[in-house]
Amino acid sequence: MKTKHFFIVLAAVAVCFTACKKDEKATPVTGITLNYEELTLIPDDTITLIATVQPDDATNKTVIWKSSNPNVATVNSEGMVTAVANGKTTIIAITQDGDKIATCAVTVDYRSQWVGDWDFVVKRSKYNVDSIGQQEQDTVYYLGKISIGNAFNQLNIKFTENDSTNLNVSEDGEFSTIPPYYDPLSGKFEGENKIYLYLYWGGQGGGITYIIDGIKKEGCKK
Repeated sequence: MKTKHFFIVLAAVAVCFTACKKDEKATPVTGITLNYEELTLIPDDTITLIATVQPDDATNKTVIWKSSNPNVATVNSEGMVTAVANGKTTIIAITQDGDKIATCAVTVDYRSQWVGDWDFVVKRSKYNVDSIGQQEQDTVYYLGKISIGNAFNQLNIKFTENDSTNLNVSEDGEFSTIPPYYDPLSGKFEGENKIYLYLYWGGQGGGITYIIDGIKKEGCKK
């Protein structure tokens, strides 16, 4: 009799346990966000995107990562983005539960490392034939700006209040002129934060020479 009662109690406990398990409901995912909506990188840069899955108590927070163009930038299973080559791509984060999506637009451009505000020291020398060989010289200190130019390999450099130029720049920071602008030209970037330029523009009536040294302002974003 005691044995029979034991099995009855055991069966009741098992039924109760199963019912309790059925009452435990999974918390579905309702959304996902990323810590960046857009990024500009230079080749070989890396940065980690952080995905926040809502709600906080979601049962399955697994995120799947994809790049729309891996030739421009790749992303691994942890959300680390690696810039590969110039171009544009979209990094996509998808929740395993519910297929909720968040995206980050990524632009890879080697020129972006030099974009920003610059402190320029500009030595100008102007020679005017019409003024009997008169030569004027001065030095200008100017908070200028370097920005992306119109063509895929151009930068626009504004080095005085009234002077700016578009120049071709290679991935290693070497400049070349764009006719009919300043010519001859020499100069290059030294790393991301220094620039040297020699510009000359002239004709039969005279000419003007610019010798430009610049240091990028600290804290300028790419």
